[in-house]
Amino acid sequence: MGYDDTARSEFLNKRQAKCLEPEQLDQLGPVIGRGAVWLENQVAAGETSDPYLVSGFATHSVHLANNPKTTFTFEVDTLGNGE
Repeated sequence: MGYDDTARSEFLNKRQAKCLEPEQLDQLGPVIGRGAVWLENQVAAGETSDPYLVSGFATHSVHLANNPKTTFTFEVDTLGNGE
């Protein structure tokens, strides 16, 4: 969750409450997560990415872009025990 609360745009912020209490987070709707590993980076063959957290979401999807000679291998650790 984030918003632009910088001084230059503060006059646009009409919200009375600017911060949330932790217990309010569960009342904001479904959790979504977006991000990228190696966005617009050159990747060497056999190179492994950093782990990407996907637990806690109702659904999962992945978007891939590659040249025709690329092979993707996914490792999923559903128990979080490194296996």
